[in-house]
Amino acid sequence: MIFVGLLISVLLIVVAALYSGTHKQKGDMGSVLLGGVILGTIIGGSCTIGTAQLAFLYGACAWWFCMGCAIAVVILALFFAIPFRRGEGRTIMGLISQEYGERAGMMASVMSASGTFISILCQLIAATSVIAVIFPEVSMSWSLLGAALFMIIYVVFGGTRGAGLVGMVKLALVYSSMILCGVLVLKMTGGFDGFVAMVNALETPNGEDYLNVFGRGVSREIGSCMAMIIGITTTQIYAQAICAAKSDRVARWGTIGSALLIPIIGALGILVGLYMRAHYPDIVPKTALTQFVLLQMPELLSGVILGTLFVTVVGSGAGLALGISTIINNDIVQVLGRKWVHAETRSRRIRILIVAVLLTAAFTCMLLETDVILNFAFLSMGLRGTVVFAPLCCALWLKNRIDSRWAILAIVLGPVTEFILPVFVVMPFNPLFAGVGVTFIVMGIGLLRGRRSPLSRSM
Repeated sequence: MIFVGLLISVLLIVVAALYSGTHKQKGDMGSVLLGGVILGTIIGGSCTIGTAQLAFLYGACAWWFCMGCAIAVVILALFFAIPFRRGEGRTIMGLISQEYGERAGMMASVMSASGTFISILCQLIAATSVIAVIFPEVSMSWSLLGAALFMIIYVVFGGTRGAGLVGMVKLALVYSSMILCGVLVLKMTGGFDGFVAMVNALETPNGEDYLNVFGRGVSREIGSCMAMIIGITTTQIYAQAICAAKSDRVARWGTIGSALLIPIIGALGILVGLYMRAHYPDIVPKTALTQFVLLQMPELLSGVILGTLFVTVVGSGAGLALGISTIINNDIVQVLGRKWVHAETRSRRIRILIVAVLLTAAFTCMLLETDVILNFAFLSMGLRGTVVFAPLCCALWLKNRIDSRWAILAIVLGPVTEFILPVFVVMPFNPLFAGVGVTFIVMGIGLLRGRRSPLSRSM
């Protein structure tokens, strides 16, 4: 019966993906479809499986991942949505290229795409954690290839609109599943008071406070939240969705509406993670959510929920693959191959790139020695944020005031500072802040120096 339930949820998503690809809708995206794209990408393996895993290990501080996502989406709506829609570039990297020249845009594209690629690894690993519970006899390699195949099906047939339409179907399933899990936890523990009593009774050999949202330290948790904010505001798929909205009002309020739903998933994941900590402390932490479903749900329902979790991470990975493929096509392929790249083949190229990106990610995962989901998530956000955030802000609000030389220097020094400096210096804060701080300092110096000449943009 588990396999029947699994098949039901997966088939719903596949049918929706095929329908979205063969029944094109007219006009731009409305607020509901926009929310589907944003939530369909954000609510992936990190927000569900990863949050339950972190809650199992550290408690309520796991909420900062989802809270960071929600705050980032609100910031996108309030400060970035309209400038994105007013920008002439079709991508975030296009905006940087227009402001600072093709060399700066190319460098930022390559490094940012690398960060997005790491996020895809997170989703593939999360997908295999579901497959491993249901099909323990399947090897890791085949699990990765299977997850990549489903991501290809999810997005290739529908593009951005497909990601939004299928995202809404997926979100209905995942929210229903997570709410059911949360309600079941509260029922089994005797309500919220009983849940708190259960957590307070947990053994804390290292003095952990599982109900403290700053359980690992204020600076570390705030740093994690800020990493999510900086990373999401510089991720292509969200800007792409905002630009596809049918009006500025829809872009802003559709985005804010989606942000309000994100913390709910985090809270439900924490309930499950702490329940499993109390009752099954010896399980592998990353399986906290999937093991809860298997152990506490009827077989048919557990199959549906596990299938939902699987398509959740598939949808998130697919959305990221669409974003990185758009960057590669618009900011690298079309720039380097103006003479032989034709506009009418753009859609076909992006689909080919999606397949190539996902297969490459699957083979990369096979070579990794670790499978800690959130480690890769924060690495990805840090890389994207240090490369893009400061140049993007200056491109949007300080047009024609900073020479391209300073933008190129910031794009290089930011990630170098973030990843190299901690090797030599013990830092009391998240290295991300050092990297981003350096980029803003460099851009600030460039602002004070001013543009050398209009020709400097082509550097």
